[in-house]
Formats: sequence, structure tokens, C-alpha cells
Amino acid sequence: MTIDDAMLNFSLEDFRMALNAPRAFAIAMAAHLGLVSAATFGLIHLLQVGPSIVLGKILVGCGPPGNISQALTYRVRGNVALSVSLTAVTNVVYIVVLPINLSSWGGWHPTASANGAGVVT
Repeated sequence: MTIDDAMLNFSLEDFRMALNAPRAFAIAMAAHLGLVSAATFGLIHLLQVGPSIVLGKILVGCGPPGNISQALTYRVRGNVALSVSLTAVTNVVYIVVLPINLSSWGGWHPTASANGAGVVT
């Protein structure tokens, strides 16, 4: 199954319904902006990842969601329109947020300092 399969099963009305759920949208956006990054940072510390891998993990954890989230949402019969809308908006927001997140989370990690990994803090 691809995202195209999921997209063929709903209409513009589904997107209107997603826009009428601003609370769910805000919760999902905040969770992705903060919780995913924080969970990645915690796992890096818990698993004691080597310095050469730290920034890559932080970059992936701080990055925007991809289209696989819509396929998974469709598979579990979730709100695909909300998922697609969230991905579209977060991809635009992450133009600004990604460098800030990467610099912040990378700067807080002891082995990902400006001296060792090139992160500007």
C-alpha cells in the first residue's frame, strides 16, 4: 500500500473536517515538535550512542514527519486527512524549526558540541 492508495479513498470534505479539529491538530503538532525530539534525545542518552551517530539521530528525530505516517494512519483506520494536513503544515514550519531544534538538542548533548560535531550553539 502506498500513500496514493490512501489518498484515493477520501475527498475534500475530509480535509474540511480535519481543519475543524484545531485541538487535535495543535496537540499533534506540539507532540511532533517537542515530544519526538525529546524522546530521541532521551534514547541517545539511554543507549549511549557514539559521538559520530548522535547528530544523525538528533537530525532524524527533529525532522518533519514523512508520508509513511499517512500510510500507517490509513492502515489503522485513523484520520488520514488530519495526518496529511499535519504533514503539510509541519513541513513548512520545519523550514524554521529544524535548524533551531538541531542546534538546541545537539548543543545540549555533551559529545555533539561545536568543537566535535560542528553544531553552532
